[in-house]
Amino acid sequence: MKDTFAGVLFNQLGFARPASQDKDEFMQVIAKEQMAEADGDVLFYWVSDYDDKAAATYRDEWVNDPLWKNLSVVKNNQVFQVNEVIWNTGGGILSANLLLDEIVAHFSK
Repeated sequence: MKDTFAGVLFNQLGFARPASQDKDEFMQVIAKEQMAEADGDVLFYWVSDYDDKAAATYRDEWVNDPLWKNLSVVKNNQVFQVNEVIWNTGGGILSANLLLDEIVAHFSK
């Protein structure tokens, strides 16, 4: 979504989003059956509460789902788990610089 910390930076850098994600919203909750809406060229995601076993279990349910494995972005190995503080909750100049460093590192490969 474009109204997130990372979304604003990606928008300012000129990255385009798939139509299903090109919305001026903070987030969109989707069910597993709507997983195709998350498809794109690259997918960055984070899991809240890194030390929370329930969050890890929830993530594992999604990434092991057949619908997830059918996404083009997954088949092309372009899915990356990122740090939530840097990509979402930090919101400051330090987080912006760290996020930009990660973007450059990813797209320089």
